[in-house]
Amino acid sequence: SLSNLIEISKHPKMIGIGETGLDYFYSKDNRADQIKNFEMHISVSQETKIPLIVHSRSADDDMIEILSKNFQKKQFNCVMHCFSSGEKLAKATTNLNFFISLSGIITFKKSVELREIIKNIPKELILLETDSPYLSPVPVRGKKNEPSHLKHTCDYLSDFFDLDVNEFKALTTTNFYNLFKKAKKYD
Repeated sequence: SLSNLIEISKHPKMIGIGETGLDYFYSKDNRADQIKNFEMHISVSQETKIPLIVHSRSADDDMIEILSKNFQKKQFNCVMHCFSSGEKLAKATTNLNFFISLSGIITFKKSVELREIIKNIPKELILLETDSPYLSPVPVRGKKNEPSHLKHTCDYLSDFFDLDVNEFKALTTTNFYNLFKKAKKYD
């Protein structure tokens, strides 16, 4: 229930809500239930100020409508987890200052369209992730993904954005703490 999730969110280690969202890849049969649960998670985020970690697969139009409608009611923050959606969703979410998290998919040869989409995303809205154990980046594609493989995605994207790799690491680390305000820095 909403009240239970709000109570759980008070824990100091609870820095994000989700992964939550919409996935119509295999079927839309449970679309209404997905939307209902997703909107409940948005309400928790709005109430607690804890950001959402949003999954969207084959649901761009509904995702845009739901995020925009709920953001207009009461603002919240989120990250579009493992982003591989279309330009329309990228623009809609970054216009709301939502973050876009990129995985090893961005390094895949076939990801030309995705690279075209992300080249215009404000760099202060970019995060990196593994999506472990899946989606290992080139040159370790096909192997079980793990956190150490994030280096390859980071190297690829720092080159893609024409930034020094250390500058890009610092940027994405700062972005992480700008979104996940309850996260504690360990130096």
